[in-house]
Amino acid sequence: MGKKPLSDGLDKKINFPCQANQDTTWATDPANPLASQTGSIQKGDTIWLQTERFGSGPGWQVARLADHRVCFVQPPHFDSLNP
Repeated sequence: MGKKPLSDGLDKKINFPCQANQDTTWATDPANPLASQTGSIQKGDTIWLQTERFGSGPGWQVARLADHRVCFVQPPHFDSLNP
C-alpha cells in the first residue's frame, strides 16, 4: 500500500471559518518543502480550520480551502469569521 498524505482524513471536522488578512500560501506538506504542493490564498479569501485559529508564529495548521482541498496554512495570516 502507498503512503497516505499527511492531510488524509482530517477534513471531517474542519468547520471554523476564517478570512485571509493578507496574501498568503497553502502547502500540502510544510514539513517537506521539496515534495509539497503549494498555492496562493488571496487577502479576503475564506478558509475553514479544524479548530479555532491558534498560534502567532510561523507554525502550520490544517485547513480546508473553498475548493474543498485539505492543506496547511499559517494561522496568523487569518482572522476568525465567528462573532
